[in-house]
Amino acid sequence: MPPAGLRRGEALGLRWDDVDLDNGVLRVRQALQRQKGEGLKLVPLKTQRSRRTIRLPENLVKVLKEHRAEQAAECLAAGTAWNNPRGLVFTTHIGTAIEPENLYRHFRAVCDAAGTAARPPAHLRHDPARSGRGHPNRTIMEILGHSTIVTCCPSTRRPRSTSSKRRSGDSRRTVAVNSSKRSPS
Repeated sequence: MPPAGLRRGEALGLRWDDVDLDNGVLRVRQALQRQKGEGLKLVPLKTQRSRRTIRLPENLVKVLKEHRAEQAAECLAAGTAWNNPRGLVFTTHIGTAIEPENLYRHFRAVCDAAGTAARPPAHLRHDPARSGRGHPNRTIMEILGHSTIVTCCPSTRRPRSTSSKRRSGDSRRTVAVNSSKRSPS
């Protein structure tokens, strides 16, 4: 769900209990991952910052409402074959969890059919941050669930000098500090 800045596992692990369409928010609480020998499991998020509440744009609320109605129709069509005990938002046509790698395969097929180069889905989740230029870096960091600003906003990194200074046998690198003021991006 790139428009909300979710990671693939966060989107696939999203439950309807975590989505409040009336108030236009979703809570990121867990991720879906393939665990060796255990299959697909809901797992805790890696960091406390990954646990977050995201305000959804109106157009995404509308899409999720339509998706919920489509999922209800799939449930009726599947009958007793429907299998979504966790209440996942994104499922197969019979309610089972979506295999993360299958999501990527499907994404590549859609891009190929559209004649577009397939960017890795992980890159797509940063699109909300790119379109949010003018927002404070901390806000972007919180939306993406990063633990530090440097992770989500590379412009805040300080470049390292390729030259090194040696002082009395010390081979520490000299760090170049960019003193120009940057506007928030």
